[in-house]
Amino acid sequence: MPEPIPSHRSVALELLSLLARERIVLLLLFATFGLIAWQHWGMERTVVLDVGDKIAVVSSVDDHSENGTSVCEAHEDSRGWWLQYDVRQGTNWSFCGLNLAFRKDGVPISLDWSNFDSLVIHMVEINGPNVRFQVQIKVDDRRLLKETGIQSMKYLSMIGVPNGTRNSHATMTLDRFVVPTWWAGRFGVPSRNLDPIRKEVREIEFMTSADQIVLGTGSFGIQSLELRGKWIRQEALFKLLFAAWLAYVVGGLAIRLYKSLVSIRNLQRQATRLQELAERDPLTLLHNRRGLENHLKAITERAIDPTNPVIGVMMIDLDYFKSVNDTLGHDAGDDILRNLARIIQEDMRPNNLAARWGGEEFILLLPGIPPDRVLPAAEGLRCRVESDLHCQNLHVTASIGVAHGRIDDFDTLVKRADEALYRAKTSGRNRVETAI
Repeated sequence: MPEPIPSHRSVALELLSLLARERIVLLLLFATFGLIAWQHWGMERTVVLDVGDKIAVVSSVDDHSENGTSVCEAHEDSRGWWLQYDVRQGTNWSFCGLNLAFRKDGVPISLDWSNFDSLVIHMVEINGPNVRFQVQIKVDDRRLLKETGIQSMKYLSMIGVPNGTRNSHATMTLDRFVVPTWWAGRFGVPSRNLDPIRKEVREIEFMTSADQIVLGTGSFGIQSLELRGKWIRQEALFKLLFAAWLAYVVGGLAIRLYKSLVSIRNLQRQATRLQELAERDPLTLLHNRRGLENHLKAITERAIDPTNPVIGVMMIDLDYFKSVNDTLGHDAGDDILRNLARIIQEDMRPNNLAARWGGEEFILLLPGIPPDRVLPAAEGLRCRVESDLHCQNLHVTASIGVAHGRIDDFDTLVKRADEALYRAKTSGRNRVETAI
């Protein structure tokens, strides 16, 4: 007979169940691809610095320190920062420059440009022969003073080329700014300190004569500086996503491990419970014969004198119990058996062990007890049964057989105690007979 083909409904339910079980994985997948796509096509962050921000103080830079004679003048107005220059021939490098130092309330401040990708310089107007600029970012790298004693800001340079002469702009990738060799050579900066960090930017300069000396007069204006980047950089996003997936994997493994340990503990408890149930009589909750035999080793360890492990054995049997069942019913008989188990347990010491041997017959083991105390203990138990064990105005008695000897001869002791119990039965019942 061909197997039935699963219905579309059952397949759909299975699919929905699978999606529900793996909802965390699906959520992480959607978040991963969504964040990567957003970081690539969006997540734009833009910061614009202009004259209105009042955090940049403009000044001119010239070549006089290089024995030059160029004339430079810087100022600002509502349109931006301006430089008028007259670059003249000198003995060394000839140049003029516009410097913007970042300050707030007259106090130097540092700007963090490390999370931006590019710098866009918006130009107002460019006049004269100079159409390329040496852009220099000055960074406060405190390692220079701490590690080498150099008292200079670190220079990061790149050549900027505007895309026109009026209302133009120059876009520069910040990662391409490098430490110029002339600055490293002038101050003897070790190679370990030549990394182009941009965390504490103090100043930025725009110099004429970018890659060659350009003489002549002219001017240019800078309307604003625009920093562009992502709210989360790509490497930071990948680290974040990797950490999220790693946390999911490690957390999932930890949860699975915890559940496995809990399951193992539950199975162990169930196994212990099943073993305990298998070793106990369900009516009286005393050990059964199997449980008693499994605990003989523990009984041996309870002996008072390990060099001479002795034990007392009591075989206890209710008198005329069949007639009790026939007269009062099996429910009453079960109550009597439970009460007898309770009495035996109440008279037991912590190192004793009681078990239901079968039917209305019980056994009590007393490890380490001296021979002269076995008979009084059995007589006390018989008296307790005679006085306390009753049901519906019917008093029930018990006969007890006693034996004493070494634990390693346990089977013989049980046989001797059983023989003593038989003598107690045939001698009138409700008495104790000993095999000692």
